Amino acid sequence: MEGLQPGLNKGKDWFGKTVDTDLRAVYIHGTTMEWKLGYPSTKGCVHMSAEDVISLFNEVPVGTLVWIN
Repeated sequence: MEGLQPGLNKGKDWFGKTVDTDLRAVYIHGTTMEWKLGYPSTKGCVHMSAEDVISLFNEVPVGTLVWIN
């Protein structure tokens, strides 16, 4: 899935730099290092606890748009 905002998280910015979240492999996923949650530890991925990933999987339909602010 790619971002929806051209120049911000889809395609390239006005400098020609790739900003596309799909091409940069930015994902929402669990982590085995849950002690790091709440602190920056990657350049884009959103890490979640295993419990929260299971809850999200059970509650949110596949294909739901996600707004990360």
